[in-house]
Amino acid sequence: MVQAKTASDDSKVKETENAASMFWDNFSTTYARMELSNFQGSATAYTMAGFERPGARCLEVGCASGTSALIAASNYLSTEGNPVLVTCDFSKAMIGMCAERFARSDFAQAKGNKAVIDSQSDFTAADAKVDIDKIVKANAGCRKFVYGCVASGTGLPFPDAYFNCYVSSLVLQLISDPVKQIHEAYRVLKAGSGRACFTVWGERDRSLIFTLR
Repeated sequence: MVQAKTASDDSKVKETENAASMFWDNFSTTYARMELSNFQGSATAYTMAGFERPGARCLEVGCASGTSALIAASNYLSTEGNPVLVTCDFSKAMIGMCAERFARSDFAQAKGNKAVIDSQSDFTAADAKVDIDKIVKANAGCRKFVYGCVASGTGLPFPDAYFNCYVSSLVLQLISDPVKQIHEAYRVLKAGSGRACFTVWGERDRSLIFTLR
């Protein structure tokens, strides 16, 4: 018999996520130095999820210090139809690094491109909401637009059926409730046309450090 989740269960998940975000805040500088070596799986995921479609509205969950998001925005987003990439991570330190990375990038200097990475606001609370449609419309004239923020994949602050592409690389095996993240991906994707792609560290019997719980 399957038991329904209680408020206590959700509270435990939140406590676990808070502890995890603190760990990644502390580990962020070290991880940023090794992040590029993990990019190949992300590159495949972007293609499979359809980031290259003209006018795509793309969501990346677990962007870390922004290496993959920057490469995705520069090399995978279409140059047609004013595509949008929204990228997020539950570590404030990681999003801060992501903001710095975009600010000094060639992407930010290219004509028509714009990146707004909000490293100050925290949208990880259960009732937090981002008016992403308003933000996107305010930047509708951009050739490519990127928005980043602090948010959790298990409780995304974005509306239902908003995105048509979703990628989360090397995240599911690290969190306390991977099923909840998959449910959230389904919720924010457009019915019938949305695509999601997840990558994980490896099979359980071959992954000595990171595994699906």
